[in-house]
Amino acid sequence: MRTKNLMLAMSALAIAGCSQNEITEISPDANPAVGFEVYTGVQTRGTETNTTSIQASADAGFGVLAYKTSSSGWATDGSAVIPGFMYNEHVYKEASTDSKWKYDNLRFWPTNTDKLTFFAYAPYESAPSAGTAKGIKLSSQSEQGAPTIEFTVNTTKLTEMVDLVTDHDKKDKTSADGSISFSFSHVLTRVLLKAKTSVNLGSDTRVYIKEIKISQTNQLYSKATYKFADDTWAALSTPAYIADNQALSGNEGVLNLVTPTSNPAWGYTTSSILVNGDGTTATDLFKSGHALYLIPVGGTTGLSAKGDVKLKVSYDIVTKVNDTTNVTSSVSDKAIDLPKDALAKGKSYTYTIIIGMNAVELSGTVSNWTDATPSGSDLQ
Repeated sequence: MRTKNLMLAMSALAIAGCSQNEITEISPDANPAVGFEVYTGVQTRGTETNTTSIQASADAGFGVLAYKTSSSGWATDGSAVIPGFMYNEHVYKEASTDSKWKYDNLRFWPTNTDKLTFFAYAPYESAPSAGTAKGIKLSSQSEQGAPTIEFTVNTTKLTEMVDLVTDHDKKDKTSADGSISFSFSHVLTRVLLKAKTSVNLGSDTRVYIKEIKISQTNQLYSKATYKFADDTWAALSTPAYIADNQALSGNEGVLNLVTPTSNPAWGYTTSSILVNGDGTTATDLFKSGHALYLIPVGGTTGLSAKGDVKLKVSYDIVTKVNDTTNVTSSVSDKAIDLPKDALAKGKSYTYTIIIGMNAVELSGTVSNWTDATPSGSDLQ
């Protein structure tokens, strides 16, 4: 009896944009074990899931679930099988010269006509029954049919938000296939923010952003269920939403707030983001490498109406008096509507906030003299 081995070898993964996919290749060879080889590093949390992040250490990688069906395959047997062949199998790399993918619990191809169906997700969740590491709670190993993920958005530590990617394809596989490819897709929605001024401020005026909040009511889920069966999101039986006026600042926030120290700060010391004041160049508002990763609204359709979700921006306009003194005007919670169709599944949005400035305009005219002939004009 001859068995073939399932080797998982990674090809180029490139989730660089909102609509691009990551491809991981699994190649059989003559060895009877289903095996991987190794690489190591440290995962960067709170950033995009891409080739670099899933090729990190044993804490990184991706999770695999595999189902064994009869020769009839998934279409016939899928609703009645459980992920008994592999359940949250951790595929990862370790530091080595060959840098091949590996996993620890070896599996073998069926030696009869039975077929296998694979599902995968990233980043890997080490506590799948609780979802405490990445907010990814997998359906149990005893649950029949395609798996689900109860996903929780990290609104406490925004710098550790997770970019969930999945492969929900349900192809029947046998050892004769020669290779198996995981094609990961982004299933959340991503938001990046920039800001610029509407005009050139000159050298004596600066704009500092102090806070941005997300304002919405029952639009953005804090927790929801992703279904591999049809690549969709569903609300929990009791829907859970992100709180209105979710702040993006704080020690674990994504806003790149700093205390102004360089000259000319003119005595202004509020923790904030200095906006480029040339009226053209936009300033990145988030810490390097970070973004908001949110459960999408309306699946692939996004917001049903403009303003269903708003950004509230607070900023100071600082005008120089001298090198150590300024005059400050404050704007609090200026509401900006996100457009219709925003925040759709698998889409990445970069919004630029334009700070409108009304310059103080000065003008003057000199009228002609009017000759007067006052009484008693003769002076003695």
